[in-house]
Amino acid sequence: MRTRKVLEELRDLRTEMRDLRLETREIHAETRDLHTENRDMLRFLAEVVRRNELAFRDMGAALGEFRKESRAAQEVSRAAAEESRAAAEETRAHTKAIFALIDRFQGGGAAPAT
Repeated sequence: MRTRKVLEELRDLRTEMRDLRLETREIHAETRDLHTENRDMLRFLAEVVRRNELAFRDMGAALGEFRKESRAAQEVSRAAAEESRAAAEETRAHTKAIFALIDRFQGGGAAPAT
């Protein structure tokens, strides 16, 4: 009777071992799948990073060109402002000279108020 009980326990242990082996295989298969997914994700992320680096490099070059163009436009604007100031000064000088001529023709002063 005792032998029969030991044999039953052995059979139960074998069944448990078989079930554990099956579970272990399933776990290994899931782990392999996860590793594959992780590898794929890492490749994807590496590609995203590479593309971002290229985009930022291109953006930096474009910004550099924009800065150059902006500086050139500022220089043109400054030159135009200087020309405008010079023209205004010249206009004031001409206006002053014209008023001086008018004053001379009128006898050296402003016309009397009536």
